[in-house]
Amino acid sequence: MSWPFEEHPQQIQVPGLPGVTTIWWEYRKKLLNSNITFKNLSYGQWDAQKHPSLQTFHTDLVHEKQPAGITHLHLDEIPDVGGDTVWSSGYAAYDKLSEEFKKFLDGKKAVFVSAHKYLDRNDPFAGPKSVERVHPLVRTHPATGWKSLFVNRNMTTRILGVSPVESDIILNYLFDVYEKNADIQVRFKWGPSEPGYGVSAIWDNRISQHTIIYDHEGTVPRHGTRVTSLAELPFFDPESPSQREALGLPLDE
Repeated sequence: MSWPFEEHPQQIQVPGLPGVTTIWWEYRKKLLNSNITFKNLSYGQWDAQKHPSLQTFHTDLVHEKQPAGITHLHLDEIPDVGGDTVWSSGYAAYDKLSEEFKKFLDGKKAVFVSAHKYLDRNDPFAGPKSVERVHPLVRTHPATGWKSLFVNRNMTTRILGVSPVESDIILNYLFDVYEKNADIQVRFKWGPSEPGYGVSAIWDNRISQHTIIYDHEGTVPRHGTRVTSLAELPFFDPESPSQREALGLPLDE
């Protein structure tokens, strides 16, 4: 079985290669008219909704009916220092929760919003609009059969079936579980590499979040290409185990 590839209308594409987008810092600075500095990269200064992928954990393409599956990112121009990527595990984030809280979240659904705005083909003159989609808050991975926490700070806006205040409190806690537990994260250094080769990373968006570390402050080149497949419709199987449960690891220690 082959999966469809993302053809992102808001990102520059490699000519002749549909679905291959370019990671190009210099172009992004011109496109967004942004001046990245040490100060404005802090959470208190940076507008994460306007520039959602900068220094904030996120999962790609959650507004799609079939959100992102596997991503292959290849960098052919790498900063000598900085520009690392951090991933956080959705399997482990789910298992960080108490058993009673897991029961509460299992089966719940949440609203996800697109990182970019798009024209509605049925109403193009209305201007670009955000796209909203409803997905399970906890999803089952079709290959492992394990449960994963499926939220991210930039694009998960509310939980259905609870009040807005309750939703905000719960979501902010879940975001923190993903972002503040270093023991469920990996930090990947892209270089060094042999000239002309570069470095690649592959990950599964269904069970992870990621963020770049902009400690190079955009002062050095960072360039590459990305291909992302669109996976299955997210689903929740109440009979599916968590990762630790499936591996026979303690749940309460």
